[in-house]
Amino acid sequence: MAFSVNTQTGALTQTSTIAGNQGGFGIVANPSVTYLYTDDANNGGIDAFAISSSGALAAISGSPFAMPSGWNLLWVDSIAIDPAGKFLYVPDASSNDIVGFTINATTGALAPMALSPFATGASPQEVVVTPSGKFLYVSDTNDLNGGISAFTIDSSTGALTSIAGSPFPTMPGGQPDGLVVDASGKFLYAALTFNNAIAAFTIDSTTGALTAVAGSPFFLTLTGGEFPIIYSIALSPSGNFLYAQGSMNSDIYGFTVDASTGALASMTGSPFNRNSSAPFMGNLVVDPTGAFMYVGDEGSSLFYMSIDQTTGALTMSSSSSIGFSRSLAVVKVP
Repeated sequence: MAFSVNTQTGALTQTSTIAGNQGGFGIVANPSVTYLYTDDANNGGIDAFAISSSGALAAISGSPFAMPSGWNLLWVDSIAIDPAGKFLYVPDASSNDIVGFTINATTGALAPMALSPFATGASPQEVVVTPSGKFLYVSDTNDLNGGISAFTIDSSTGALTSIAGSPFPTMPGGQPDGLVVDASGKFLYAALTFNNAIAAFTIDSTTGALTAVAGSPFFLTLTGGEFPIIYSIALSPSGNFLYAQGSMNSDIYGFTVDASTGALASMTGSPFNRNSSAPFMGNLVVDPTGAFMYVGDEGSSLFYMSIDQTTGALTMSSSSSIGFSRSLAVVKVP
């Protein structure tokens, strides 16, 4: 489904519907916002769409683009594109690797990348590329030490090379999933799913190596015996605020981010309740202005919340009944 966004209120108006994204959580637009890609569990590939100036989607010729044989798309939590819009990367948890594609700049079509796939740690879940386009990170959810695999990206071919020291540990049994990198490329954060904590790292701008931030991992402040389970995390565009979804209790946990160290501190008023009875939430997305957060669930609704630009506090705005909604992307169409 495609929606227009009221930039003053955050309200959504449905504009069109197109088939695609059958089963997974992965969805991403290229940097110029001309193409959109989602995973397609039913057809074993990546769905590709052209984005019009109105935001409408049209299937790209050749879509869906096939993944390697035996790929289990239900494991896919994210898809990443480099800042130049040349390469697309997808974690393949069933084969413990990253699959790479090149993107045709004229048509948006995908082609298998030379040397792909690239080996990762155990059960890669989410993938993220730094704003510089130099480094790629993937969360290895079944790595014994909660490892984050790290790679350099060849700017010409897109090929990945493992960084010395990879995978970088979060904590024993960390089970990392959601990943985000701040806009400066200084810090990387990982959701430690069943530990209800966030691991934080500084990124070496030369080598891409990760160093744990002092105090990491940072645990959610829990009350009443709750066990939220966090898969998805999101950063505000300013990098001042980080949010984690409570998949099992409808709460969103907010943190303030120390701009110098990357350390996290629980936000005043956190957690913020979404007032939903849906059993699982989808992913969190902050809009490009940093004014609103959008949250899908596996029930029937798409929620949005306003963000206080000074404190980061969330206020429930509204919800729309749109059916099953796992994957969300908010973009500004040129």
